Amino acid sequence: MHTALRVAQAEIAHDVHLEREDLSVAKLFPRVAVASEAAAHAEVMFAATVRANPDVRIKKPNMHELPFAWTTLAAIRRQKRKGPRRQRRYGKARRKWKRFPGSRSAPS
Repeated sequence: MHTALRVAQAEIAHDVHLEREDLSVAKLFPRVAVASEAAAHAEVMFAATVRANPDVRIKKPNMHELPFAWTTLAAIRRQKRKGPRRQRRYGKARRKWKRFPGSRSAPS
């Protein structure tokens, strides 16, 4: 599953002329998963409709026009960090920590 999502990420990036890393995994993968599930449900429902109406010619809708099948580039693009990440330094006060008062029940 992870490999398939990475391939989808690479193909989308190629289609919009971006690097794969420019698309946010955290934003893209849930959308791809929901779209895949919705597309599978749509296919099953269409097949059931065709079987229920054998004498009627039913035109299959274009899946690319359905609302779950597309999104904007801004919605899945990775946001750059505003500055360098700072590493938390070790302070002497962190060595001697105390619990918060009242976090345990007081002795009777």
